[in-house]
Amino acid sequence: MKSSDIWSNYKVKVINWSSVSNYQIISNPNFSNMKILFLVLFLLAASTVSFAQFELQPRFALQLGPSLSNMNWNQGSPAPAIPIKASWQPGFSIVFLLRIPLNEQLSLQPEYNFDFKNGKDLSSATSYQLAWLSMPVLLQYKLGSVSLFAGPEAAILLTARQTVSGIKSNITHDTEERSIAAVAGVSWQFSRLFFVSARYEQGLNHIGIGQRSNAKEFKYQGAALRLGVRF
Repeated sequence: MKSSDIWSNYKVKVINWSSVSNYQIISNPNFSNMKILFLVLFLLAASTVSFAQFELQPRFALQLGPSLSNMNWNQGSPAPAIPIKASWQPGFSIVFLLRIPLNEQLSLQPEYNFDFKNGKDLSSATSYQLAWLSMPVLLQYKLGSVSLFAGPEAAILLTARQTVSGIKSNITHDTEERSIAAVAGVSWQFSRLFFVSARYEQGLNHIGIGQRSNAKEFKYQGAALRLGVRF
């Protein structure tokens, strides 16, 4: 058998690619399914990255809420000869904060707090109304939707008033204008934007009220419950 006869038994089919239109390729069902699959994967990846960036970028927040504070005269220097009973008085706080993520669990949280605190000295039937600008710097540790935080706080006195026998007077210039405290608390993020927090504050320095010969001192104790919204 000649070689030409062998090759003649095979029919070589040549595809004319110029006759295949782009429409025929795109309209292929397999090709369309691949397009949809790639689109879904792309959207999932984009949403995951966006959510991660949303959680790890710095966030501002506003908090409002009631507070309780006690002017602990027994921790003053010198301490009173007769212990003075504690008197926890209601107050209010307005807070602006910035949450700076350090990683997925740790965040740094500087705050500007406008704290309106009330107090009493039961030994002299005197009540006090003090307004402070407090600036805590807190380290926050995240455990799912719950976070623990703690850190130091420095505060500057804005105004101070006292009431004795119904007579009110301004004692801003007779009151120690600095306060240093330690703060610890817990926060719960119950939605993407809203959260609630509770904290306890222990004063570290003595705050004096009055002139030299008639001065008395106390240390702050406080607790607060706040509702916050993130921006």
